[in-house]
Amino acid sequence: MLADGLIQISATVVSAVSLAAIAFGLCAVKQESRLFNGCVKAFVARAASRPKPFAIAMEVEIQQQRSLGAVANTPQ
Repeated sequence: MLADGLIQISATVVSAVSLAAIAFGLCAVKQESRLFNGCVKAFVARAASRPKPFAIAMEVEIQQQRSLGAVANTPQ
């Protein structure tokens, strides 16, 4: 009976430690997500501030590279 109690307590402790490790891992993922979203917003803001002829020229260059097989066809 004592052994069963010790086994049950140790299993509970292991479970609690595992859940804490998972929680800390999720916090790190959330921080990385915020950093990534910040980078995307900065990139979009920079792209939006560029003149339209530049954007058109970049699109033409990308299309040319795709036709040569240098750039993978990705959905737009």
